[in-house]
Amino acid sequence: MGYELNNNSGNLFENKFKKNERHPDFKGRIKINGKELEISAWEKRNKNNEIFYGLSIQEPYRKDTIKDDQSGEDIPF
Repeated sequence: MGYELNNNSGNLFENKFKKNERHPDFKGRIKINGKELEISAWEKRNKNNEIFYGLSIQEPYRKDTIKDDQSGEDIPF
């Protein structure tokens, strides 16, 4: 059995497959209110050269679905 996330928590790992600056520095998963999501983070620097992280949270990528143009819902195919 694989690692199971606790509710309202997550993890990030270094993205060893990063090929360009648009790809995230870190990737992982979080579980919010029982729903698993993907999280990505980019290491950035502010004007004072201090490090901060920009985040993106999204539905997990599913290769076997397409988006419905009207509802925006995933449709299995």
